[in-house]
Amino acid sequence: MIKLQKHNKRKVIYENETYSIGNKKNIAIHVSKQNGKVKSYNIFSSKIPFASKLEKSHIEFTYYYYDQKIFDEFKTKNFTEINFEKFLIPFGSFKDDKEIDLSRVLCPYYNGHMVFCIKDLYPISTVLWFDYIGGVDNEYYYIDKALNYLKNNKFVLEVKKEEIPHYNASFYRTQGLKMKVLFSDKMFRKMWNYVKKDEFPTVRVKELACCHYIKNKIDPLGLKKFVKPESEIKKQELNPHDEDDFDDGAGY
Repeated sequence: MIKLQKHNKRKVIYENETYSIGNKKNIAIHVSKQNGKVKSYNIFSSKIPFASKLEKSHIEFTYYYYDQKIFDEFKTKNFTEINFEKFLIPFGSFKDDKEIDLSRVLCPYYNGHMVFCIKDLYPISTVLWFDYIGGVDNEYYYIDKALNYLKNNKFVLEVKKEEIPHYNASFYRTQGLKMKVLFSDKMFRKMWNYVKKDEFPTVRVKELACCHYIKNKIDPLGLKKFVKPESEIKKQELNPHDEDDFDDGAGY
């Protein structure tokens, strides 16, 4: 155990300590205490410091140890629906555990709504929601054909067509698809490898799924074949009816 610092302020003693974890090489835990009681902790690697950055991105990693049951949440819920604190393992219960499972040492990255594992810095696949904003709509896609296809897609848990609210609609953009998607770990890793050197990889990885304007080598949901040709899209853009005849439902 190495004590990093200790000071007294208003009769409250604050301590920061670092422990090695069992027989795991390069893995340690940083603990913050107040009057001898643990207030918080985070796990880090000497190879991957807990405040390190990933490639060119702005992602900073802080890891914690979680109960195995949290992985069931990843299969059914979006990041924003998961109560990470509920599955957090208290510091005292694993400090001296020589068999700590690194696959359960995770970083909930709240700014990007993704979960990373300390073992390899890859994100873990969780449920993703898509709708007409940056997703599939009838302006850029043959939406009915795409809908029928997605109903049988192995990564799509739910999909339905919905009307686009009048304030976001236009003459040629009136419908979109709402989807609940869970990519396999293999596919999600493939997607991450494609974007991880981008400045904002957590944004780009979701765009790969169904944004029509993304030109990429992978097509995770197989939607490229339902994108309208550029000639048809340009024809729509030039059509004057887009402004003159569209009823936005606003009532004025």
